[in-house]
Amino acid sequence: MRNPRMNRMQHISCSTLCAVGGLVFLCSCSAFESSRKMDMAPFSQNAVTLFAEAAKVSVPFQFVELKKYQNLPERQALEANAAPLIAALKGLVMYSNQLVALNNAQFADPEKNRHLAEYIEQARQRAIERGSLEELGIDDSMLDTVLVNIRSAPTYMEAIDAAAPIVDAIVYAMSEKLEEISVQVPVMMAGIDRAIEADQADQKRNLLELRALQARYHYAVTLLYRAKMGDLLALDSLRAVDPSLREYLNGKSGISAKNLQEAEDALTQRLSRLYEFMTQLLFEAQIYKAKQQELQEWRAEVDTKIRIARDALMVWAQSHHNLGKGIPVPPLIDVGGMAGGLAKKVLPLP
Repeated sequence: MRNPRMNRMQHISCSTLCAVGGLVFLCSCSAFESSRKMDMAPFSQNAVTLFAEAAKVSVPFQFVELKKYQNLPERQALEANAAPLIAALKGLVMYSNQLVALNNAQFADPEKNRHLAEYIEQARQRAIERGSLEELGIDDSMLDTVLVNIRSAPTYMEAIDAAAPIVDAIVYAMSEKLEEISVQVPVMMAGIDRAIEADQADQKRNLLELRALQARYHYAVTLLYRAKMGDLLALDSLRAVDPSLREYLNGKSGISAKNLQEAEDALTQRLSRLYEFMTQLLFEAQIYKAKQQELQEWRAEVDTKIRIARDALMVWAQSHHNLGKGIPVPPLIDVGGMAGGLAKKVLPLP
């Protein structure tokens, strides 16, 4: 027969265990919920770095050798396509600064949300005035919905999350713009290259002709020395290679050493003058090479800027997404610039 006191103690123990277990569960849920909070510091660091990267992208390449080709249609088309991208990067920087400033302001969350919605509305008006709203991938109906969600969000963090559709649309539109620019780059290079070739065509042709003439004179010198050594057949070849030497090599009484020396002096003088002409044209050739070198440097810089812009957009968008979801936001961007491969570690946007 069981002891009643023992049964009561067992009952109390079971109840206590259940209560403790429930408390542990509630505490665990509370800890889980509290972990989903906004940490603005890393996002602020990412915003500072985005500003630095945007500054790099917006600095125009300083043409020196290619300065005369700056107004080519291909370059103007490329600049026109790049302008909204640069403006969007600067806009994202300003938006990021606004998020940080509102977070630090002594406002209640509803007030912060109202100010955020007002800032986005003002940005929309500026985009409409510039005619760039569609280029940003945003339409009015979507933006109206986002603004309603921002104003009605219970917390500032949720208001930031409500702004995610705008961010995703802009990032997608700018990524598409980067692809368009990537396609335009070789078109511009080809346009400048054609202009360079057209400018240098006469000099290149003259240089090639002078080099061919130089080679023929060198061959004539070789034949002349063979003739001096007694090779009479070399004289016939020499007359054929350079008919102008016949005045020295057609003596009725034969070819004397003096005749051969006069022919040699004539060839030497021609080669000397030819060298002077070629030196002048080689200076033009150096200008041509400098233009081609600068063209390649421009291409390398543009490719770097495209990579920087693409990586910065990807990393910043993921950082904004995590911030709105209350997920820890690591400083994914190096302060000194985009670190190699860092952007590849970022999860794709949902």
